[in-house]
Parts: sequence; C-alpha cells; structure tokens
Amino acid sequence: MTKGKFNVDKWHTLGKELLMAPLTNDFVFYNVMRRENFAAHIVAMIDLAFKEDELALLQEQKPIDPAGDVHGIRMDMFLENVHGDMFDIEMQRRDNHDTPHRTSYYHGVLRTEMLSKGQSYIELRRTCVIMITMYDYFGDGKAIHKITSKSDDGHDYEDLQTTYLVYPFGDLNGLPPDLQDFLKLLIEQPTSNGEFITRIKEAMTFVKTNRKMRYDFMRMRDKIMDEVNDAVADAVADAVADARIEALKEGREEERKENFQIFASGMKLLKQGFNSQEISAKLLAQYGESRRQEINDLVLLLK
Repeated sequence: MTKGKFNVDKWHTLGKELLMAPLTNDFVFYNVMRRENFAAHIVAMIDLAFKEDELALLQEQKPIDPAGDVHGIRMDMFLENVHGDMFDIEMQRRDNHDTPHRTSYYHGVLRTEMLSKGQSYIELRRTCVIMITMYDYFGDGKAIHKITSKSDDGHDYEDLQTTYLVYPFGDLNGLPPDLQDFLKLLIEQPTSNGEFITRIKEAMTFVKTNRKMRYDFMRMRDKIMDEVNDAVADAVADAVADARIEALKEGREEERKENFQIFASGMKLLKQGFNSQEISAKLLAQYGESRRQEINDLVLLLK
C-alpha cells in the first residue's frame, strides 16, 4: 500500500466499515464460510441427503464463463462432493424479481461445468442451488422452500436439480439448532452459545480484525470501485445524451444540467469513500427535496 494521507485515511475508514459489517456483507460472508468447512455444514443441514464429510469447497466466488458472449456468472460459494454433485450458495439481499430465472441459470452453468469435464448426459450428477434471500419470495413466512421438478399430475421428474430458497426471517421452528443460529446471525438476532455458532463468530472476528483481511477488503473495494466508476460513467454518458435529446424536445435544458451535476457530485462522493446513505443525505442537502427522485435513482445505481 502506498504511503500518503489519503491512503491512511482510507485504511482507517475501511477498517471501521469492516468492523461494523454484518455476516451478510459479501466479503465477510465468503471469508467466514470458506473456513473450517462451515459451508459444507450448512449444506448438509439444509439437505440431509448430502453428507458434510463428503463436501469440499472448490473456490469461493468462482467465475464461470460458459462460452464466448454467453452471460457469465460469479458463483458465491462453490462446492462439490465425492460423487461429483455440485452446489452453489448464493446471497441475494434485494428482490430483483428474477429469482426463478437466476437459479435456473445457475443450474445450467453448473451443468455446463460438469459437461466441460467430458461427461455425457447420462453421467451428469445432481446440482443444488441454495439461494439465501432477504425477502420472502413466496410470502408465506416459511424459512426454507425445497423446489424440485414434477409433472402436472404429481410425478417426480428426475432432472437432478434442486433449489432451496432460504429466508432467514421466516419460521425457524423444526430446523437444526446450528442452522437456526446461522440464520439468526445473518439477520443479527441473538443466538445460542453453541459450538458451531461460536466458531463462526470467532471467524467473523478474525476476518474483521486481521490486517491482511483489511488489506484484501481494500483491494476488493478498489476493484469494485473501478468497475462501478466505469459503469456509472457509461450510465452518466447515456443519461446526459438522453437528457439532451429530451431537453431539446421539452425545453428543460436547465433541469437536465442540474441532473448531470447531481450525477457528477454523486460520483465525487463515491470516490471519497462515502456509502450510499451518506451520499443520498449530502445530495439532498445540496440540491433539495425537489430532486429526491433523481438522487434516489442515482443511489440505486451506485448500489
């Protein structure tokens, strides 16, 4: 890390951010779950058909690009067992109204990964996608839904893929105690003092306080910031172009100029390390309530 006041300030700022981060934070979640076979234990508790001692984490946040221009994905927690079954644990905090499509695509990419090893269709093994959501997809308050394929008259259709939607705010009664504690910890509710959850909390403390982890967190944030800057710059350029066209049509050039200034101010605050809530508050203070919709749109884009 290069010396200088900006970097020192950034080091301390990100250190505080990491200390306050919940388990649902991407960096904390993946660096905790890859330790001590935690991910395998979670899978085995959600689906009793799979044995913990047969599961191994291959690579967290595994990037998979099926081919050429095909949409690639980054799998959050990627596991495989001794039989060749593949598992993916995903964290989905916001409902983008594409949950079935998203999980279906993950299954397809896992299958493609299997076939890339030279297997024929008959050799394909099971795929299991576990989607932890902060929203109740079915709206019935259940903590876990197991989704498999059936015909319209109730016959099982063995396509060897299983999806679990896991909702931590749901009814946890009947779930294994370790799984209950894990889901409670995700939403920052009190847990027991059991051995499993205690080890997870100890791992969280290590991830949040270790200097190398903080450095990795900083590098990750820098990489994300570069990607965000590129994406937002493109979006700003598109927005400015659209604004100019609309302004010519509707005669609102001054309003469009101010919208561009809001974008520029938001980008400057983002580069300075402010989070989305802080950016929103500062922009509202600067431009007023009349621009709340444009500011909300920008903050949503920055997330």
